[in-house]
Amino acid sequence: MKKILLICISMLGLSACEEGTENTEASNKKVFYGLDLYGGNNINVKTYRIDTDTLSEQSPIPLNSTYPSESHKYYFSDKGVPTLNTPATSQNFIWGQQASLTETTTQAILKFKPTNMRENENLVVEYHFEKINLTGVSFANYAENLFYYGLYKSSGDQESAWSVSNHILYAILFQQFEDKFPTGSTCWKLTEVQSNKDFIVFDQNQIENLTINGSTVLKNQGVWNGTPWQVIDTSNLFNTFFKIGNQQYLGRYISKKSAVPDVASELQCDYLNETATKALLTKYKQVKL
Repeated sequence: MKKILLICISMLGLSACEEGTENTEASNKKVFYGLDLYGGNNINVKTYRIDTDTLSEQSPIPLNSTYPSESHKYYFSDKGVPTLNTPATSQNFIWGQQASLTETTTQAILKFKPTNMRENENLVVEYHFEKINLTGVSFANYAENLFYYGLYKSSGDQESAWSVSNHILYAILFQQFEDKFPTGSTCWKLTEVQSNKDFIVFDQNQIENLTINGSTVLKNQGVWNGTPWQVIDTSNLFNTFFKIGNQQYLGRYISKKSAVPDVASELQCDYLNETATKALLTKYKQVKL
C-alpha cells in the first residue's frame, strides 16, 4: 500500500526545444517532462533533456526518493552485471549517451546508450512509440487509465493493477478533473523495444527472495559473463532472476525486438507532448514549465 501511495502515477511529457513543424530528423536539443501524481493535485515534475547527444533526468526532489526514476534502473547483458551505485541524492542523472529522438506524425523513436550498465557495455536501446491524439479526452479518463497502467509497470501484474482495491484507492486519492485536452495534445504509447542484443533491465530496489528449484518452470536460462540468469514461466512482466553477490534481483528479459503488452486499451500512454502537459498543469499543482 505504501508503494502504491507514493508512486501512483508517472506521466512523461515531450516537446522539442526548437519551434517548427514535425519531421523525421531529430534536433540537437529536446526536452521531456515527467509528472509523478501522488493524489489529489499534488505532483512532482521531472525534466528530461537531450542536449549534445546526452539524455539527462532532472528533478526538484532528490532522485533517491521513492517515486519512479531512471536512476534506479540498470541494464545487464552478455558483458556481465553492472556495479550498483548508492541511490543518487542529487537532482540530476545522466540516463544515456548517443541519444536521439526522431518523429513522424504517427510515430516516435527514442534511441540511446544507457549509462547504468557495465563499463565496457555496448548495448544500444530504441523505444518505439505510437502517437495517440488526446484532443477532447477528459483529464479524468486519462488520469484513471494512467493510474492503473502505472501500477502495472511497477508491479508487472495486470490482474492486481486493475483490482477492486485499486479502483477504490483511485476514487479516494484523486480529484476528478473533467477538463478536456485541447487541440494538438498527443501522447506516446510504447509499443516495442528494440536493441542490438538481448538484455535484462532491473530496478536496484526490486529485490526478490523467491527460491527457484527443480519444480520451477523455466522459459529461458543462461549465463552471461559468469552470472547465471533464469526466466520463469509467468504472466508477470518481471520474470527474470539473477544474483549480484549474494543478493537476488528481479528484472525483465528483453529480446532484440520485444513487443510491449497492450494492457490499458486506447489510453496506454507513456509520454505526452508539451501541449498536453501544459494543459494538465492548469489543474494539477505545479510550478510553471
